[in-house]
Amino acid sequence: MPQEAPAQPPQQQGRKSKGQRIGSLIHKAGGAVVSGIEYATPKVQQGIHAGKEKAIERATPNEKPAEVNPENYKKAREHSATAAKVTGKVADKFLGCAKSVGRSLSGGGSKRKPSTGIKAVAGAAVTEFANVVDAATSAGKTTLATTCTATEEVVGYKYGEQAQEATREGLGAVQNVAEAGLNVAHVSPGGFVKAAGKQAGKDYVGAGGSSEPPQPPRSGYTAPVAQPQHPPAYNPASVQKQ
Repeated sequence: MPQEAPAQPPQQQGRKSKGQRIGSLIHKAGGAVVSGIEYATPKVQQGIHAGKEKAIERATPNEKPAEVNPENYKKAREHSATAAKVTGKVADKFLGCAKSVGRSLSGGGSKRKPSTGIKAVAGAAVTEFANVVDAATSAGKTTLATTCTATEEVVGYKYGEQAQEATREGLGAVQNVAEAGLNVAHVSPGGFVKAAGKQAGKDYVGAGGSSEPPQPPRSGYTAPVAQPQHPPAYNPASVQKQ
């Protein structure tokens, strides 16, 4: 009678270390936070547009449009756009250096066998923290743009085309200043550490430092922008005198 082969003990190679299990949980938690931000951003935009429509319904256009010279606001927008462009180029070079440092700290993303303890946890934590910050920043920029568009439409409906144009240019300058501020924040010790740490975490995960597969980049997310519904053209003849 042929004898049955003895049962083989379960292989231990596929088991996750404690550090890998914690790293996997961090990746899942970070992904959940980013998904929540991505889900909430369009809802916030919808709320802003709904508020705009209610404001237009309650507003009564002035009989005489406001006389505003938008040229000064245009100049402010042009200067702020230049500042945002210059700081953006500086930030790109600065972050490029930070990524190089992070790549060096991680061993250049080589396929060496890494430790699976505290490094796996640290790599996951740094990567997911950077992903959450990037998603929140992008959502904030999208929400600001939606708010500016809604504001200028309400102003235009009540005070006329010149006021709307001036508001558009002024709020455009505000957005440029905010963009420049974000660029300047990147060119700082904190921004350098964040970029270097994120790159090191990505390289470490790619080298097998965590059981979690490399995540697709979530930075740079831009929520879909609902198309604005433009208010009816200003017509003084349609305004009834009280």
